[in-house]
Amino acid sequence: MNGCILLVTTTLSIFAPDIPRKSFQLTPDGNWTPLSPSTSVKPTTKATDAESDPAIRRLSDLVRAGRFSQARSEGIEWLKANPTSPNYDRGLLVTAEAMRGTREYVRAFYYCDQLLDEHGDSPKFQDAMELQYSVADLYLLGAKDKLLGFRIVNRQDEAIEMLFRIQQRAPGSPVAEKALLRTADFYWANGDFDLAADAYHSYVQTYPRSPLVPQARLREAYSNLAEFHGPQFDATPVINAKTLLNQVAADYPEMAKQEAIPEKLDLADRQMARKLYLNADFYRRTGKPGAAIVLCNRLVKRFPNAPEAADAQKLLARLEPKS
Repeated sequence: MNGCILLVTTTLSIFAPDIPRKSFQLTPDGNWTPLSPSTSVKPTTKATDAESDPAIRRLSDLVRAGRFSQARSEGIEWLKANPTSPNYDRGLLVTAEAMRGTREYVRAFYYCDQLLDEHGDSPKFQDAMELQYSVADLYLLGAKDKLLGFRIVNRQDEAIEMLFRIQQRAPGSPVAEKALLRTADFYWANGDFDLAADAYHSYVQTYPRSPLVPQARLREAYSNLAEFHGPQFDATPVINAKTLLNQVAADYPEMAKQEAIPEKLDLADRQMARKLYLNADFYRRTGKPGAAIVLCNRLVKRFPNAPEAADAQKLLARLEPKS
């Protein structure tokens, strides 16, 4: 390698572009020595940076000033006139921001979709997804679209689909995590407890290291408990709720105290005991005393402190043959 000089450039940090990069040379004796600043390889700046485009800079200024209608109109015209611009992705994003400001939420969402579909390497990729999330969130909070000049069109179902698309596009990303949790919270607040239970369960499975996992597990348990409509109905939800509550109580004892989980477990036991007693009484009334006796004995054994255990003892006294 004698007589040969090799230049190598190393970036100190991809997150600190303003820090000068250090350059080294491999000398004929096999040692690396730093180059002087006068001979260092200079970092290049992208000519496509938005700050170098006065049109994009103007659109951004209009949006920041709240002049959304003007930014929207000028943004659409710029996009039509500059389809091959290296700043096209930024034009799409700032126009979408203007459309959000003019409450054209669906159009804003799909302008971001175009950016995500056609410019997957754009530095504005995450910004576009965050804007899409904000659109979905606005719909879930009650924003409506116009029909015949009146804002009467509810888009909450479409908002859930928007959040699902965000999760599909960038699974595991922070915005995808936020989208899944927002979906679960919406179902919870809307009383759709079966869907809420599924969504919270998916969140716990997908993001097990999230600091919000304890609350999500608790919400999943409560959602299952809320699905139980009474002793006359399927007991699967209350069984699932009891299992989850026991797990949460074991893993997070402080939360168990704060949330009074033991009392909720007692409530679940009461529901199960009541169901067993009603089933036993049904068998008694339909001429199946053997089945009624089995259920009464099961109730007394599993829930000896429940009031229904005393009722089951009385029923057993009537059903069991006298010796």
